[in-house]
Amino acid sequence: DDAAVEALSGLLSPAGKPPVIDMAREALPTGLFLDTGARPTRFTAVAAGEPHRSDRFATVEWQSPGALSLTALQALIAEYALILIRAKGIFHFHEKPGRRYLLQMVGRRVTLEPLPGDDQPGCRLVMIAEAGRLDRQALLARLGAETATPCANH
Repeated sequence: DDAAVEALSGLLSPAGKPPVIDMAREALPTGLFLDTGARPTRFTAVAAGEPHRSDRFATVEWQSPGALSLTALQALIAEYALILIRAKGIFHFHEKPGRRYLLQMVGRRVTLEPLPGDDQPGCRLVMIAEAGRLDRQALLARLGAETATPCANH
């Protein structure tokens, strides 16, 4: 029934957002996924997009044998937050000796949490941005490139 499909579409997709359907707990009317003639108006099939090209993104890897200032890392993340797509690193901080931390950044979400153990000294960081938006040399200089060991740029 077209009205039932339309009603379910509205419930599953409030404000036009894509639905998340738990198939193990919810029955799904066949009209939503089989061509039964009923066409929900809120769900539209689109052509598959172009696969990700390897030249679309730039990666900068950085490592340092010593600890980093937590304040410096916070300032760096704040400065590059709008440019970076993803960042991940393991850090030792001057302010928190004997402990290491995991930094993860995806979009504007940043987490910094303690990691168990202290088996590997130093700091390591990988940053990803759209190609052409990230000045590798400026970023490495900001991280203290004079004492760091930069890895290959990808």
